[in-house]
Amino acid sequence: MLALELVPPAIVWVAAAYKLAALRRAPSTSAGRALLGTLVCLALASTAYCPPMYRWLGDVLDTPNIAALLAQALGLAMIWPARNLLLYQRHAPEVALRLARRRYVALPPILALQAVVWAWANTAVNDPKYVYVAAEHPRYVAFCAIHHAALVVAALDAIGPARRFGDAMSPDARVGMRLVAGAGYGALVLVGFDALFYASAFVGAPLSLWGQTDLVMAINLHTSTTLLAVGATLPDWGPRLLRTLRAARALRALHPLWRDLVAAAPGVVPPRSHRVLDVQRRLHRRVTEIRDAELALRGYLPDESLLLQLGQRAGVPAKDAAAFHHAAALSAAATARVHRPAVRATALERRAVAGGADLWSEAEWLSAVAQQYGAAKAALALPVTEPGGVGVAKVR
Repeated sequence: MLALELVPPAIVWVAAAYKLAALRRAPSTSAGRALLGTLVCLALASTAYCPPMYRWLGDVLDTPNIAALLAQALGLAMIWPARNLLLYQRHAPEVALRLARRRYVALPPILALQAVVWAWANTAVNDPKYVYVAAEHPRYVAFCAIHHAALVVAALDAIGPARRFGDAMSPDARVGMRLVAGAGYGALVLVGFDALFYASAFVGAPLSLWGQTDLVMAINLHTSTTLLAVGATLPDWGPRLLRTLRAARALRALHPLWRDLVAAAPGVVPPRSHRVLDVQRRLHRRVTEIRDAELALRGYLPDESLLLQLGQRAGVPAKDAAAFHHAAALSAAATARVHRPAVRATALERRAVAGGADLWSEAEWLSAVAQQYGAAKAALALPVTEPGGVGVAKVR
């Protein structure tokens, strides 16, 4: 239960902090500020409803259940920028900004009404369970109804447009819009459950039939808020996360090949100028160092005919032949550089170089070479020089 109380608010805070950092890196826009306002209000509301914070606020401010008012007020304040986000998808920026400002006129009176109803409905007991143990009191239900009515409007406003606009966006943004629509459905489930629960309390039905009401309400609330926080920021961090994971896999795949090449040509490795967690830059450096090592070792490359014979004898499938050929050449050159420092002039002749046109295609090709590197190294066995060749071993 403690994880359910702490983890969802933490996820929303992480999303808000990420969006704030993204806004500081890029030019500010009305839509970006609306999204940040949505996430900050959502994070504050989730934190206020967290039971430890709920009790602490009531004790420090000496006002029982003040956290309920703050959370509901922040929930209302969150709905306005959240709804306005869709305006920037539907209209030109200047039109959307004008409509968004017009909508905010209704927010202060609603917040004032909510505060009045809260004061009318409040009790002297500062307890998070006040959210559902007061279900039979019409005053408290009226207090919740203000927020829930606005939540229904926002949910209905989000579900259709989020799906419709998502269909025209990039895959990452489309997934994000699907999650935002899921947050809308979750809000409707939350309101529906609460409404049925309060209705049962009014008619005198045993509330034990609803099971662990506090757990169900918490799951409904936090599922919706988490979907909104993740979906709203996914178009920002989703592609970056995928690129980072892709770079990390490539780094791992290239390590055995890179290790042998830089051991044979250590001069290709400059001093480190990047952070350890900057995985994409590390991949860029690793690809560059492998290619620089190839240039440094080009005088030790074996004859092409010997490499072709090696591949045929090793029984390499046709689809892997090019990568195996490249891996064998690099392994032989690195071994020859370590054991035989002399360079053949004929090895400096121009050769065709396989690879890609950018970082990712280069990394993909070199990863394929690295996959064959172990087999090529084993096939080369001990470095026995063939007549007229350098650094190529006989296949045992």
